[in-house]
Amino acid sequence: MTVRSATGNPASRSTTSIEDHQDLCVERINRVSSYLWLVGRPYAPRPINIQLVLDRALTPTTDASLHLVWTSKRIFLMPLPRYLLSDTFYKLFLDLPHPHGLALGLLQSYLALVPTELDFDLARDAHLFPSGYKWEDWRALTRRVLDDYPGDSVYDHVPVRYRYGELRLTRLDKIYRLRHGELLHGYSNLTGPNSYVDFFVANHIVVTAAIVYVIVVLTAMQVGLAIDGLRNADLFQRACYGFSIFAMVAPIFVMGSVVAIFVVAFFANWCWTATVHRAERRRSMKRDSVP
Repeated sequence: MTVRSATGNPASRSTTSIEDHQDLCVERINRVSSYLWLVGRPYAPRPINIQLVLDRALTPTTDASLHLVWTSKRIFLMPLPRYLLSDTFYKLFLDLPHPHGLALGLLQSYLALVPTELDFDLARDAHLFPSGYKWEDWRALTRRVLDDYPGDSVYDHVPVRYRYGELRLTRLDKIYRLRHGELLHGYSNLTGPNSYVDFFVANHIVVTAAIVYVIVVLTAMQVGLAIDGLRNADLFQRACYGFSIFAMVAPIFVMGSVVAIFVVAFFANWCWTATVHRAERRRSMKRDSVP
C-alpha cells in the first residue's frame, strides 16, 4: 500500500508497517531519557516566530534525535515527512486507541511550533513542510488532532522524549561525555567539533578562565602576605602554600588530560577508519572474484 500525501501525490514510503519509518527513531534521546529533566522542561515548544525572536536560526535536519535541540544561535527541527501528513497514514498509525507514539509526538510538537499562519509561512520558508502543502491543509489536520486528543491527553500516548519540548544541546553534550564517554563529539557528531582544532578552540574559554582565576588568587595571596595580620597567620600561610603547589601542578594535569583526550580520540578515529577501509577492501575483493 502506498500513502498519498495531502496534496494527492504518492509518498515514497510504504506504510504496511511503522517499522518502515526508521527516520522517526530517537534512540540517542532514549539513551538519556532519565536525565531529560536536566536538559529541558516538560512544556510544549514555543512557536517558530518566538524562536526567531530569540535569535535562533531554524536548522532543518533529517535526524529525529536532534529535533527541538537548541544551542545559543540555532534550533534543530526535523521537517514533517510527507507521509505523516497523509490521511491514510493518520488512519493507520495515529488514530486511537493505539497510535504510534513517535509519529504522534513529532506531529504534536508541530502543533505547538506552528499555531498561526505566520508560523506556517516561516516554517514553509525553512523547508519544514513538504512543497505544495497549504495552510488550509495544516489547519484541518490540527483540528483533527485536537479533536482526537483534547487537552493534555496526547501526552498519554507519546514517548517520554515528546513530553519535553526544547532540549539544551550543551547539557546533552555534558551528559553524553560523562555518562557515555563521548568525549570528543558529545551528543552528536553532527553538532560537535568537526576537527581536533575545533575541539581545542571550543574548550579554550574554560582553560583561559581557570588560568585567570589562579592568577587573581595568587595575586591576592601576595597582597595578603604583605599585611602583618595575615603574614603571621599560620592558617593563611598553609593555605598559600597549598594553593601555590596546586597552581604549579594543575596546569601539568590539565595539559596531560588534554593530550590524553587528543590521543584517545585520534586512535579511536584511526581504528574506525582502518576498520571501514578493511571492510571496503573485502567487499571489493568479493566483487572482483565474482565471474
